[in-house]
Amino acid sequence: MFNKPSQSITQTRQKPRVCLESSIFSALFGPEGERSKAYRSILLDAQEKRIECFVSALMLVECDVANSNSIGKTETAEESTDVLFDIFESEAMTRCNVDPFVGELARSLKSQLAPISALSPQQWLWLATALLQECDYLMTYEPRLLKLAGQPVLGEMKVTTPVRPWSSGQLTLQDYAGVMDGVAAEAPALGLIARRSIEI
Repeated sequence: MFNKPSQSITQTRQKPRVCLESSIFSALFGPEGERSKAYRSILLDAQEKRIECFVSALMLVECDVANSNSIGKTETAEESTDVLFDIFESEAMTRCNVDPFVGELARSLKSQLAPISALSPQQWLWLATALLQECDYLMTYEPRLLKLAGQPVLGEMKVTTPVRPWSSGQLTLQDYAGVMDGVAAEAPALGLIARRSIEI
């Protein structure tokens, strides 16, 4: 059985730990909409170190970019695949391998939770990955994973669609139009760190 993190560890942690399942990344390659906006906001939080963000190597297999709609109509499947690899290799992400520890926990979770929701083998591995990394949130758009929200075996980890509870009381102004490009180009010469958001 999975050993839950001690209360003292949970209390002393400063940043939320978030595991992003493959369906979150798939939203990036679909039509622009609320799902894509939610992902981009969370990625910005990770880049600016407001959260710790975890991904499994499974995303490289599950995000079938070549057979999906690419980000822009002018981009090729190869260019979209490059975007996926850039995300996976980003310093903002902690990459998690699928190893025997993940597999064993996934098997244990399946034996306990399969009557509640019939997940695919990959989804059991995602659930196990998030637990082993002591994540506060497993974020997904998969209905079968969302069905497990609140199960006691998951401890305090929340299975949810993308949310940003850590941003309560903050307003983030994002540079969607690229108006800060000129400032960003001059920032190094001025000894500044160029940022694309402002917290209020």
